[in-house]
Amino acid sequence: MGDSMGHRQIVSRYLLPGLYTKPEPLDQILIRDCDIALWEPTTFYGEGIARATGGPFSHTTAIVIWHGEPWSVGFEEKRQGHACPLRAEINRHPDRIHLFRVKRDFDFPIGNVREALLDVRGDYLWSNIKAIALLHLLKWVLSFQRVQDMISEMSNRTGGGICSQHVSRGWGEQGGVRFTQKPYEQTTPNDIGFSPVTEYISTPIPGG
Repeated sequence: MGDSMGHRQIVSRYLLPGLYTKPEPLDQILIRDCDIALWEPTTFYGEGIARATGGPFSHTTAIVIWHGEPWSVGFEEKRQGHACPLRAEINRHPDRIHLFRVKRDFDFPIGNVREALLDVRGDYLWSNIKAIALLHLLKWVLSFQRVQDMISEMSNRTGGGICSQHVSRGWGEQGGVRFTQKPYEQTTPNDIGFSPVTEYISTPIPGG
C-alpha cells in the first residue's frame, strides 16, 4: 500500500523485527485520544539519538483529539512544551511518524492520562537526553549507577522533561501502565516502541 508524494512513492517497509509499516492517509485512520506517535529521525541530531538508544526512533509525542482533530503534544528541543496539529507534522515529515497504542487489555482512566499528557509546562531537559545518550553509548564500559543517579536527580521535578519521559510519566502515574521497568526519566522512544504493552497502528501519510 502506498501513496504518491510528488515523485516519491511511499510503500510499506521494515520498521521493527517482524513489523513492516502500513502507510495510510491520515483521514482514513481511526486515531484515539492518548495514542502515541513515535518519530524516526528527521535531523542529524535525531540520527544520533536513535543509534545511541538502539532502535529506529528518536522522538515521541502524545496524540490528543481536540475539536475532532488529532494534535501532537509533547516536549521538543527548541520548542519546549509544544502542541501542533498532527496533520501539519505529517505534511512536514511524511513516512517518518508512526502511530502506536497502549493495548486495550489494560484498564486505565483515559481522562486522567489525557490530562497528564496535555500538561507540557516546563522546559525541555537537554541535560537528560545528553546523559541518557552517554549511558547507552558507554554502557559496556561504565559501571553506570552514578550516571543513572544523575539522571534521576536532574528529573526530580514535575515540570519539564524529555519527550519520552513526558509520555511514559503520564501513562505511568495516571494510567498505571509502564512501558519498561526503567524510571520515567531514563525511558527512550525505542523503549516505548519495543514495549510489550504497545502495538503498532499505522504510518499516516498526507491525503484523504
